[in-house]
Amino acid sequence: MIPKAFFTALATLSGLQKLALCDVSLTRHAVAELQLAIKEMSSLTSLELEVRKLNPRNQSGLLDALADSSVAELHLPGWCLDNGTVFAKFLAQNTKLKKLTLDYIVNEGERTNEVLDLFGALRTNKVLEKLYLPYCFLRPSEGRFLAQVMAENNTLSVLQVGIAFGNEPDDFADLIERNGGLRELEIEGSFLIDELAGCIKKNTTLRKLSLQSARIGAERTEAFLDALAGNESLELVTLGNVFELVPGDFHELLEQKGLEKRVHYDCYTSDPPIHTSNKRSGTNLQRVYIEPQQDPVILVVHYMYFKLASPFRFVEVSIRLDRLGCTSARLLARYLSSTEVLESLYLTFDVNEHSMSILLGGLRLNKSISSLAFEDCEFTNEDASVLGALVKESKTMQEITLLSPDYSTSLAVISELSRCLVDNYFLLSVKTNEYLDLGEYMFEIRDKMRRNGSMLLDAVQFAMGSCTKRHAEAFERHVESKSLVRKLQEVTGETEFEVRERIKTRLRYIRYNFMTVVGVVKEKVICKQGKRQRTLLDHIGFDNLLRVVSYLKVRDIVDEPVAGCSHAPREQDAVAQKEGPGLELK
Repeated sequence: MIPKAFFTALATLSGLQKLALCDVSLTRHAVAELQLAIKEMSSLTSLELEVRKLNPRNQSGLLDALADSSVAELHLPGWCLDNGTVFAKFLAQNTKLKKLTLDYIVNEGERTNEVLDLFGALRTNKVLEKLYLPYCFLRPSEGRFLAQVMAENNTLSVLQVGIAFGNEPDDFADLIERNGGLRELEIEGSFLIDELAGCIKKNTTLRKLSLQSARIGAERTEAFLDALAGNESLELVTLGNVFELVPGDFHELLEQKGLEKRVHYDCYTSDPPIHTSNKRSGTNLQRVYIEPQQDPVILVVHYMYFKLASPFRFVEVSIRLDRLGCTSARLLARYLSSTEVLESLYLTFDVNEHSMSILLGGLRLNKSISSLAFEDCEFTNEDASVLGALVKESKTMQEITLLSPDYSTSLAVISELSRCLVDNYFLLSVKTNEYLDLGEYMFEIRDKMRRNGSMLLDAVQFAMGSCTKRHAEAFERHVESKSLVRKLQEVTGETEFEVRERIKTRLRYIRYNFMTVVGVVKEKVICKQGKRQRTLLDHIGFDNLLRVVSYLKVRDIVDEPVAGCSHAPREQDAVAQKEGPGLELK
């Protein structure tokens, strides 16, 4: 139970922007205190409540408090739909909520009209942009109703939902064909992928489509891929698992249709000999999951790592083993140090005395991984120091996950990360077991995550047109990061190419207007020609200035004079900036 003093303290945090209460029970009095706290937290924009079921009266009171709040992102358990009419009214009348996630909605065999009421509210609500319904599999009547509603709703841009087992995806095909607002759609459920081919041809607005658990085969999928090849708006399609016997055939089909960069798919490898004997699995597979069955012969595992160390173009690798020996660690380290496209690495295995240090040595040379996860892996203090140095130097790492039941391992890594993150401005997420008592260190880490997240938003502001020095400095730090590209795509709805062109344009702006951006000169100082009407050496001066600026960063220009510096610039050294490109030296 959460004490009353906690909510009293919450109410005083007027600047708090994000609040998450996970796996807690709330009494009737605690709910009342939470309602009051929400009303007092005027800056609260994101709220996640993972609380045990409330009675209808408390649910209504909580929704009333949320209706009057500034919350734009809301994450609630599925029981909030038990009183479907009340929640539908809350959603229909809400004018601030942009993102809604409802977890674990009661299964399709037990619910009545809860989901229908939710979808009905989308006819009235013209503000909500993202709706996530994980593990919610729609019945035919619900799917048909959603398709009807989405034909009228053009404000919802992201939708995640599923198809109940045994149902056909006809209603989703209708939704894809008729809706003009959705940019991202994720559908879970078992269905044949070629049944969506017709609607893909007609949709002109969808940018990303994820079809998890869809049944995929080279022959049946060809109609879908033909439709995708003719669709100019879809940038990325993520598919479920391709059976390990046919990934080569499937990828060959993608290459024939020019879709290898637009389609991402999984290939789950349970038997290394099958995978390695499939010669046509080629060099372009993008994801691989290595989990040998039972007790594989160690030479087979070594051979698998040897193949992995070949020039494959994986973007995601997940490896599960009972034990990682030194030979395998060296082969894996060789791959990690050489790959330039791998983005996500998930590892779970026991290690011997030296294999983790070998593996970390390869990771330290990697310049592409943005998501790194360790599960049930042991770290010595020396290993933790190496991982800390890796994170301190990395400009690509955005997310680290450490899931270890061993307290000493978690403490060694998390305490090291809390120290090294002072100099890292790119890491946005660190996750570990919540039940471990690492509070002091995790508080320091989350503080740095908030700093890094704010800096990323500042960089986005500059890319969108802001010209402040703070935003420019953040933009300069993130100009080559994938996180800036992804965030801009999310904010603007532009393609990756358009976003990268935007970044190039703003980078040129800094170069050409460096003195203005850093605050050395004002933006509109007019420079008049002298009495002799001399020809201004504009371009010579400008080229010289660009050469000087090429050695500088925005953060190199301090806002206050350096202490002890008494030399004042002579009047004849002053440079006035002419409106436009002209410069005149006086």
